[in-house]
Order: sequence, then structure tokens, then C-alpha cells
Amino acid sequence: MKKSLTDLSKLTPQEKLALINNLRTQVLPEDDSETMTIIKHEKRSLLSLLSIGELPPITSATLAYLPISDQSKSLPIKEIFDHLPTLFNIYQFSYGSIGLIVLPIDENDLFQSKQLVNSMLKKALTLCSFIGASHISLAGLLPSITQYGEEIKNHTPKTSSLSITTGHATTTATVVITLENILQNKNRIIQNETLGFLGLGSIGQSSLELILSSLPHPKEIILCDIALLENKINQIKTTIIANGFKGKVTCLFSDQHAPTQFYKSSIIIGATNQANILDVSKLNPQTIVIDDSIPHCFDANKAFERMTNQKDIICIEAGIIEASHTIQEVRYSPKELIPYHKYLPKIITQRKESEITSCILSSLLTATYTELPPSTGIPNISLAKKHLKILKELNFNAPKLRLNGTDIPI
Repeated sequence: MKKSLTDLSKLTPQEKLALINNLRTQVLPEDDSETMTIIKHEKRSLLSLLSIGELPPITSATLAYLPISDQSKSLPIKEIFDHLPTLFNIYQFSYGSIGLIVLPIDENDLFQSKQLVNSMLKKALTLCSFIGASHISLAGLLPSITQYGEEIKNHTPKTSSLSITTGHATTTATVVITLENILQNKNRIIQNETLGFLGLGSIGQSSLELILSSLPHPKEIILCDIALLENKINQIKTTIIANGFKGKVTCLFSDQHAPTQFYKSSIIIGATNQANILDVSKLNPQTIVIDDSIPHCFDANKAFERMTNQKDIICIEAGIIEASHTIQEVRYSPKELIPYHKYLPKIITQRKESEITSCILSSLLTATYTELPPSTGIPNISLAKKHLKILKELNFNAPKLRLNGTDIPI
């Protein structure tokens, strides 16, 4: 029987300790205890704390936005941010720190309010210059809507020396590290696989090139994108054959859904901005999906359901990398924002102690290593190789298999 509050004075020291430990487990927030030890939740403005020296100087920064399409949920967050770019996270490494700056724009604004996006980008870059972040990377769809970062160069303050990088070279290297890891863990060799690429933009194309130049070749490659890009896809096919790929290459084109022939792929690299284009129910058993699509190219709930019940596929995110050490973080968490945390990316809000997204890490790598210059446009294969080499030298590895911040049930 539980003791009432009036019985507290009668508890033994052992009983008091047991009660305290029980209460602690009941009041823990959504983040697990391991995460709480490396994240400091700060109610005060991080910019204010930075300006008075209570936080370490910022080395680099990443620009992000609110990945929310429901304006009833994004508007309250914009108001909490005073409709200004906000320093939301600071990630601390031994060789520097990264500030994550969130623009008060949502997914609708990205495509419907070009003027607003440009205005906020200018303000964000001014903020980056003010806090001393010399190198800036881009998160989510920001590269796609700015011609892979080229347009942002026009917004940099004339008095600053800011460098812009899409972060795609680091993400491309992360895709390869993730692919290598899952092949090894599942005792599969790439020479036996049919490798499908869903989306051949910057990430898809550069991942294809880096895989073919860094790993043994798969037995077959399937390239898939929208019909509007038919000439580009055919040119990619011509190039990889000219560069020595001996297997079969098939070009397919999608509309609202991936074509039936694409499901022949045993490993899929997702890099499209078309949501749920891949039908989880049509994936063959043992298919592996490594997805860097924004939003996901498949229904994550359906993927979890199949991975839980049938345990015959693997669907994971491609954009996360794991350090060999703890990554300390300070996160802006005023009480007004707490109810809206669930609408923010779980790969950021529910990261493990040594995890970080590759696009965020990219800004610090670019600021730290002269051999990793900032890159806009589609990253060339030479630069992607250098990012892969540096990540491995720094002992970055693929994280535990997860989706939307949750361990997959396999």
C-alpha cells in the first residue's frame, strides 16, 4: 500500500530514497535521461547570453526553418520568435561551436512567399555576421529553393566575409557511411544489390557518384526522377557508364508515385522533395531504404508498422552522423515553446548524445578544414571524397538505425 503524505516523517532513509527515485522517473520530460545530461534547456535568449559572454563564441552556423505545413501550429512559434531569425541551438565541439538559426518561415512560405524568404535570409545572415559565424550551411529545402545556395550569396552583407555552403558534400559522405555500415551489419555485399536512386538532385546525384567512386559497384542501378528531368537522367546514365560502370542501368520516371519497376531495387537511396512517393507496402522483403528526402519519400508510420509487424524491411534516415564523443548542446526552450516541440524535427529534438545532422556539422567542418571549401551547387566528386575522408579521420560513424528520432524495431 502507498504511504500518504502525512506518513513521510515515518519513512526510513531507504524508503525516502526509493520515493525520490520514483518521483524522478515520473517527472522526466520527453527526452530520455541520457539526452538530458548533454542538453542544457535555456529559457533565456541564447543571443543575449552569447553577447554577455555566458556562452562560448560561435564558429559557424546553420540556417533552418520551421518544417511545418499547418499554419495554425507554425504561427504561434513565429510569434514566440518575434518573427525574427532566432538562435535556437548551440552545439559544442572541442574545435568550435555551431549555432542553429531558425528562420520564422514554414513550409508554405518556402514556396509561396519568396519575398518573405529573401527578407529573412538577409536578416539571418546579418545575425550570423554579428555573432561571428564565418561559415554558413543550409538545412532542409533551403538549398533547393535558392539554386543550391547560389542565390543566398547575393544576400550576404557587403561588409562581411561570410561563406555559404549547402552542406550537401557532408550529407553525401554521410549517405556512403550509412550504406557501408548497414551492409556490414546485415552481412550483405553491394555487388549483389540493385541500387535504386529516387531523386537525382544534388544529394541523389552526388551520392551516386561517391558510391561508384568509393565502393565496389552494385550489380544494377535504377535511376528515377520526374519526367521533366528525362534529359538530365539520361545524361547521368551516359556518364556513369563512360566512367566504368559495367552493370545494367535503367532510367524510370515518376509522377505522384514511384513506378512499379522501381520496386525491383533492393537498396533505395531517397533524395526527393516529393512526400510519400514510395509505397511501403510494395517494397520487396529485405529492401533497405536510406532516405534523405525532405519530407520523407515514404509514410513513416506505415514503415514503422511494417518494421514492427513483419520485420522484413529497413527504412532509415540518411542525414545523421555519430561522433565518437558526446556533443554538448544549449537549446532555447522558453516555456511558451515547450508545447510546440513536438512539431519540430525529431532528428534534432530527440537526438542521441553523440549524434548530429550532417547539414549542421558541415558548417563547422568547412570553417575548420581548409581542404573543405564552402560549396554551392551540386558538390563535385573530389570535394565529397574529402568530406568522407575527414569524417572517417574524425571517427564519425553511422548512428544506430533510427527514423524520426526513434530506434527502429529491427
